[in-house]
Parts: sequence; structure tokens; C-alpha cells
Amino acid sequence: MWNREIVPARSVGLACVGAVSQSWVAQLPGLSGWLGPVRALTAAASTRVVQSLRAGAATDNWTVMAGCPAVLIYAESGLGSLVRAMAESGSPWTGTALVLCSQTEDSRALDCLKQLGAHTGSLAIIEEGPYLVEGDSGVARLIQGIIGGHRSQLVKVRREAKLPLLAQLEASLAAALPPLTQAAAHLREAGLSAAAAQALVLSAFQREARTRLKSPPRRPVAPLAPAEPEDGGGPVAGATL
Repeated sequence: MWNREIVPARSVGLACVGAVSQSWVAQLPGLSGWLGPVRALTAAASTRVVQSLRAGAATDNWTVMAGCPAVLIYAESGLGSLVRAMAESGSPWTGTALVLCSQTEDSRALDCLKQLGAHTGSLAIIEEGPYLVEGDSGVARLIQGIIGGHRSQLVKVRREAKLPLLAQLEASLAAALPPLTQAAAHLREAGLSAAAAQALVLSAFQREARTRLKSPPRRPVAPLAPAEPEDGGGPVAGATL
């Protein structure tokens, strides 16, 4: 449940483009309690979002949105158009926390709103959790108040570090998938069901990953090369031996 002391009921705005109801944003904990004004690029679209989420209240007034302590921003496409509409609305964004919910963009996409005095950040999710947040100080606290629960649900990373981290995680998982799939296939050939093979491989992988992450192997230290004499190793011309 969200933290009502940090985020009052129906006080978080949502500015969006696209089918937000089919995204992970729609699964944020306690959404029906804290979601307030909803604004899309058209009044009809705003109403459809509210109906699909069964939460919030459609508005065509950006000033109402700017009065919220926090506004989530989601765009399947057309993020630039949405941000420009917010920036050009003339609304007082000073002090409002604007949080971009995106796996592919970070708070830099909101720079024009930051120049208008808004606090900016971005939020992403790793599989079914935890959430990653980056941006201005204070944004993480607001997000924690929105998603509620334990702090372990939220991982704060330095500004602009979210996208490289997500890319590295994706690359690591892609590299691990082929051998895991091959191991599961061998287990099925040995007579295990698909479900049993998958469970066994995942259990072994998670156990090994936990062990290695707790005690990573030390990198081998290369032996030091013998020191070279300063004179290059030969007798100095004119010297008496």
C-alpha cells in the first residue's frame, strides 16, 4: 500500500500517450488510491485512459496537473510531443516532481521541464520488480511513497545510470539463456517433464548465481616481469670491468 503521509489520496497526476493500461505502470501498487488527474493529448483520450485504468479523473487542464506533488509520464511513442505540450502549456511546474516511466528513456528527456523548475526523474522495472529510479534528490522518496512496501522494491541509481544498467542486465541474461535452454533440453531427454526440467535448471542457476555473487572469483594476478637495468643491461661504453 502507498504511504499516505508522503502521497495523499488522488494526488499523483498521469500524463500519457498510448495504451498505459496494458503497461507495467497500470500494475503499480495502490494505483486506484493515489491516482488523481489524468491528461492525454486529447480530452477523449484522457477519458479512455481513466476508463481502462478504472482510476483517476480525466482533465484537460495542465495547471491542475502541475498542482500535484508528483506526475507520472508515460508514452508508448510521441514522448517529445507530450513533453512539449506540457512545457508550452504555461503551467507552473516549479517544484513538481515529474517522473518518466520508461525502459528506454531517462530523466534527460524531461530537460525542458527541468528548466522550468520541475524536479525530474525516471522509473523502470526489472521483470516483475524491483523498480529502478534515477533523477533529482527527493524523487526517489516520492516514488517510494507511491509504490509503498519495502524499500527493497526500489533501487536508486545515480542520474543517467539507469539505461546502461538495463542494457547490461539484458545482455547478461541473453548470454545466459542458450546454455540454460540446452540444459533443460538434456533433462527432458533424460525423462523429466518440461516443468520439472525448467524448475531444476532455474534452481541450480539461482543457487550458483547467489554463491558467485557473494564470493566473486579473484582475478588472477599476472607475475611481475623482471626489472630492466636502467642502462639497458649492457656495459657502459668506456667503463672498466
